[in-house]
Amino acid sequence: MKYDLTRLEALAEGDKDFIEKVLKVFILEVTADIQKMQDAFKADELLETSKLAHKIKPNLILLGLDKATELCVSIEKNRLTPVPVAILTKQLNDLQASVAEVVEILKTDFSLV
Repeated sequence: MKYDLTRLEALAEGDKDFIEKVLKVFILEVTADIQKMQDAFKADELLETSKLAHKIKPNLILLGLDKATELCVSIEKNRLTPVPVAILTKQLNDLQASVAEVVEILKTDFSLV
C-alpha cells in the first residue's frame, strides 16, 4: 500500500519539519490505536472498537490511505449495523496489515524510527 502526502503537504505549507512530526505521530499513535482496537474487539467491546476506528480515520485520510480509510469506516459503522464476527475480524486484520505496511515504508522513505 502506498501513501499520498498531498493533503499533508498542503496542510504543512512547505514545512518539512511539520510533515516529519506528523509522520512520527502517525507511526506511534495509529499503530498503538490499532492494537487497542484489536484488544477491544477481543474483549467484545465493540463500541470501543468503533470509537478507535473513528479516532484514527482522519490520520488515514491525511496520508491518502484510501483502502485503510474504507476499512476504518466499515469498522466504525459496525456499531450501527453489525456484521458477522468473521468479517469484522478480517477487516481489523486487514487494517492492521495495511497500516503496518505503510509504517515500514514511511520509516524507510523518511529515515524514521
